[in-house]
Amino acid sequence: IDREQVGSAMEGQDAVYHLAGIPHLEIGMEHPIETVEQNILGTVIILEAARRARVRRFVYASSIYVYSEEGSFYRCSKQAAELYIEEFQRMHDLEYTILRFGSVYGPRADSYNSVRRYLKDALLNRKIVVAGKGGELREYIHVRDAALSSAHVLSEEFRNQRVILTGPSPMRVRDLIRMIREIVGP
Repeated sequence: IDREQVGSAMEGQDAVYHLAGIPHLEIGMEHPIETVEQNILGTVIILEAARRARVRRFVYASSIYVYSEEGSFYRCSKQAAELYIEEFQRMHDLEYTILRFGSVYGPRADSYNSVRRYLKDALLNRKIVVAGKGGELREYIHVRDAALSSAHVLSEEFRNQRVILTGPSPMRVRDLIRMIREIVGP
């Protein structure tokens, strides 16, 4: 991370949204050092730049996995980054909002996105490959809903709060697969 470039980007900003870093469990499991560098060290570098620039609100994209025992190094990195954010608030009065996203899906999803992968498998291969047994609960949220909700968190009620951004109800992976099969057909 280019610290000077990050510092320059912060100048004159009232709020900063930190959405960068390793965003997927699989990448985190395969690359633990890079996950620490990007998700923890990168966050601290951005926090320090925000503090120096006197940014009023730091909004961080975390994950619902912070509540789980799953998620491997990805979960660990998100938990650690959240602790740094809270400590910057205590020590430097840098206000924050932590967004704990569920499983985001929608246009422009990358190949690690499970919903994209399931749809692609169903359409191209007529077979959906799922890791796990299918009973796992996920809380899916469309990217547009996630974006709209993310814009609303700058209001005072979300100052120094953690906000869960998920869909309206949890869904088992097997139920999502069944729904995709019904839509796509045999």
